[in-house]
Amino acid sequence: MSVVLTVGDRQVREDEMYSLLVEYQLLPHLAREILLDQAVAHIQLTPEEQQENLGLFYQQTQITNEEQRQAWLKQSGMTLEQLEASILRTARLEKFKHQTWDDQLEGHFLNSKDKLDQVIYSLIRSRDSGIIQELYFRIQEGEGDFSALARQYSEGPEAQNGGLIGPVELNVPHPQ
Repeated sequence: MSVVLTVGDRQVREDEMYSLLVEYQLLPHLAREILLDQAVAHIQLTPEEQQENLGLFYQQTQITNEEQRQAWLKQSGMTLEQLEASILRTARLEKFKHQTWDDQLEGHFLNSKDKLDQVIYSLIRSRDSGIIQELYFRIQEGEGDFSALARQYSEGPEAQNGGLIGPVELNVPHPQ
């Protein structure tokens, strides 16, 4: 069997590759990527879209000249063709997502909104309403810091966090 990969002083033979993919739990990821390739195979990018995506990549990675690009390619162990194929694959995947799900996105969001909205709130919990009223007036008059008062007077687990609760789903805050 021939050597298909050299890493440091380790040479990986063709017959070892599958077992290594399984051992390092990379096989599911590889299968997912192959399925994604099949899903976007029919997606075409116009020359303008290709140039826009390549330019955006170079802008994001702050590659402004050929010397920087060659250095990036060397560091990444890629050829220019592999880099461009990877960038354009990502662009095709984005285009596929838009073509496939854009019209469903808003409805899905609205159906899930109550589970997505989260809130952080502060709470001082006490069985003694007189203490709560006194603390309310102290906070209103600026005579006390809510967090410090919560640590001192709150009777629930939120006392450890200065009264802070959350983030929790908007439909799950304290009932009172």
